[in-house]
Amino acid sequence: MKTILTSFILFVAFINFLGGQNRAVFETSFYFTDAVGNIDSIIIGYDPIAKREYNPFFGEQDILEPFDSIFEARAVHFEDAFTQDDIFSSKKIIEPIYPVINNEFECYEGPAAWIIYVHAKNLPVTVSWNNNDFRNYCNAWSHMTTYIDPLAIHDWFEYDELYTEESWVCLAEDSIMVTNFQYPMTYPVRRMEEIEGVGLDTVYGFLIMKNSFQNWGPQCVEDYTVSSKELFDDSIPINIYPNPTSEFLFIDTKDLQFNSLEIFDMTGKKILKSLQNDVHLGHLPTGHYMVKINLADQYLSKILVKI
Repeated sequence: MKTILTSFILFVAFINFLGGQNRAVFETSFYFTDAVGNIDSIIIGYDPIAKREYNPFFGEQDILEPFDSIFEARAVHFEDAFTQDDIFSSKKIIEPIYPVINNEFECYEGPAAWIIYVHAKNLPVTVSWNNNDFRNYCNAWSHMTTYIDPLAIHDWFEYDELYTEESWVCLAEDSIMVTNFQYPMTYPVRRMEEIEGVGLDTVYGFLIMKNSFQNWGPQCVEDYTVSSKELFDDSIPINIYPNPTSEFLFIDTKDLQFNSLEIFDMTGKKILKSLQNDVHLGHLPTGHYMVKINLADQYLSKILVKI
């Protein structure tokens, strides 16, 4: 039975490849905001048929221009991050993953890693993401840090004097990280890049690692089972749009009973609550917010970008 299930999942991936579909088996977005409200975003993901280099099939597009002089985020393939040569960078990076499938949870167990570089004139930088995407067996030990040390130091996260709470997060437990890239770092994620109007300068960044249970890294979530009250399945037919938005937000729950929505800022402060499935947000500052959609006996949380 396990062999049949594994073969079926790989067969589906192959059919997607032949059919020209460009969504990887796992994709998720990270949102970046600087101190004055500029916003950028990056999509990362993994797929067993992806390559460790340029993947136009999955929507990767090489950025040839210098980094924006004020604010910009770019992702690179993990293996390219440690060379000083010109490298491929994109707003979307899909990494390969070994086709090792956990038959009980029907997901890919293997490790994967991504590097995201950010040039920000106005610090700090706030990063947000949907932690629901990491609350499953195969992604539950994923983390993000501003160091490259996890690649070489076993149990690196236990050295509190080096790795402060501001320097790494568990992606399944948290949904926001704020950094100014200025705390005492041993080996930060950084490289020299061309900046518009400036020339060659240092850009700092983030290492994101998807860890299976056997890999180095903190065991972020001991209980990765899904709560009966919160919906984590992206297949649930609920949509919030437009996202990003500058004025109005609409909630489409299809056939599910809508009760109310709540919007929180990234400090956890409740901004508003509405019994209507459409709200005006023109008065809110630009940035990232968490939208909690309350249904009959469940709720769903989604990240909203206000522009």
